Amino acid sequence: MSRDIYELLTRQHNETKKSFDRLFGALENHPEDARERRETGRKLVVGLITHNDAESQILYARLMKFEHLRGQVEEHRHEHEEANAKLMTLLESNAEDPEWLGKFREIRAAVEKHIEDEEANLFPQAKKVLGGRESRMLAEEFTYLQDLRRNLMQPA
Repeated sequence: MSRDIYELLTRQHNETKKSFDRLFGALENHPEDARERRETGRKLVVGLITHNDAESQILYARLMKFEHLRGQVEEHRHEHEEANAKLMTLLESNAEDPEWLGKFREIRAAVEKHIEDEEANLFPQAKKVLGGRESRMLAEEFTYLQDLRRNLMQPA
């Protein structure tokens, strides 16, 4: 794997934005199709939770070693914890519930704000303290952990 952690995460951030677009597009085009809404929503939720967990455990854990980044990293970790709690609620809720869509809209706004801050502020600072070799190694660890978490979250 030749890409570094920042390329990998930025790519996943872009995919997440597209997934939100697909979810809301599916709702506009087929508002009566609860099954499609549930499946599209589930994929998005699982992707976000596994991304958040792997990012916190791999990148953020490494960045916590740098005192000048700790406050920012802790803030991002807290945002992940809040998002994951809301996402788990969505995973367990009924896609036909009228509040379901509103909850997804709230999460979308929070996720997009988080992504913007992370890419504009945290990543540039992290690149200054983590070299290319280490950032490529972190990308491999991230991918492994995310895949493991995704497999554990698959329905039985």
